Amino acid sequence: MTNYEERLTAAIDFIEDRLLEPISTSSVAEHIGFSEYHFHRIFQGMLGESVAAYIRKRRISEAATLLRTSDRAILDLALMSGFESQEAFTRAFKKVFKLSPGAYRKGTRPLSVHHKVRLKPEMIKHLQEGVTLTPRFEEKGPWLVVGLGGSYSEEKENVNEIGLLWQKFLERKHELVSEQNCSELSFGVCMASHPQIPLETGKTFVYIAGVPIKEVDKLPKGMVSCTIPKAKYAVFTHKGSLEKLPHTLRYIWGTWIPQNIKDYKHVNGPDFEIYDKRFKLDSEESEFDICVPLEIL
Repeated sequence: MTNYEERLTAAIDFIEDRLLEPISTSSVAEHIGFSEYHFHRIFQGMLGESVAAYIRKRRISEAATLLRTSDRAILDLALMSGFESQEAFTRAFKKVFKLSPGAYRKGTRPLSVHHKVRLKPEMIKHLQEGVTLTPRFEEKGPWLVVGLGGSYSEEKENVNEIGLLWQKFLERKHELVSEQNCSELSFGVCMASHPQIPLETGKTFVYIAGVPIKEVDKLPKGMVSCTIPKAKYAVFTHKGSLEKLPHTLRYIWGTWIPQNIKDYKHVNGPDFEIYDKRFKLDSEESEFDICVPLEIL
């Protein structure tokens, strides 16, 4: 995984050199030669946290050090850390240290701060977590998928938000499924952008919950469409409840793809989940497929 490890180390160095400056993830991704979408997935997969979470945690840690070693005002430290207000900084600080900035400054017991991460092979623990998936390689598509969409990030809270999107779509699925447009499949499509779905501030990808449609004259109100192109895909089967899905995704992006860079290259394009009769909500016996577009080298 040397290539991916070197690139990720270079990305971390790039971030750390500009930690207290305005920095965009697109500039970091460009620095290491990744698309922004791919960079977010690989960073989350290999480090277990989003790029935004890492930057936020490191900035707060630097502020925590200055709270104990200087008399700078909390508002100054908040602005230095990229927060728009002292209140927002306090909320984020308490989330990390379980104390307000004022209480932290007055405290005497040592509290650990989050230092710059140094990527080491032993950090990649996905196999130890019991996730070992061997994908099958299949040509799939094309499909026209219609459904509801929104923008999300790799933050853990977004799992619930995507779940809510599915709930809303399933309530309206009948508007699409008919004798002409019938399918036993449902798709969860992830992509870097979509012309009809704004990428909100802090969000890193677009997700569409939908079904494949043979044809549609007019989209139902609020729904969008996307095309999954015909291509070669690595197909990973997730087994178990949705609670375990982050482990599977982290294995795919943080272990399998970096380990196989000599044979396969990730292709920019949508990756997607396929839900069929095997999927059983909240069941350990549930299964569904995750398809990642790859080019064989």
